[in-house]
Amino acid sequence: MNSVSPLEPREIFQDWVTLRIKIEEWQIRDDFAFTVRVKDNNRVDYICRINGCDWRVFASRNQQSEIQLKILHERHSWIGRARTKREVHNSQAWLRRTVLQHLFVTRETTAREIIELLQVNYGVMVNTEAARLARSALIKD
Repeated sequence: MNSVSPLEPREIFQDWVTLRIKIEEWQIRDDFAFTVRVKDNNRVDYICRINGCDWRVFASRNQQSEIQLKILHERHSWIGRARTKREVHNSQAWLRRTVLQHLFVTRETTAREIIELLQVNYGVMVNTEAARLARSALIKD
């Protein structure tokens, strides 16, 4: 697992989507899964899916209404414990963004093609249902 965080303490983000994309890319690179503990218009709190892990990213609006990273615990405390590898790569947001970078999806595109694309380019395995959902969302007529 790469221990270098792509986030900087007190970093400012233009919107919530930009922050989430950065965290999703981090999760794929370092092979971990996160969940959102709290999310509203003023704050978001991401935590590791492994119960008891210290990894956490918390951001909220500052006095200028900018989205600012407030808490960053970038080290995982679950190292060596069992986890489900596939769940990391089945995020629909990540799948849709990533597949579009490599493939023009049409009605003829198969879930198997998407799965193989991700195996070859990223070395990750996604389940068939996740690939089908991404395909359906990305179909271009």
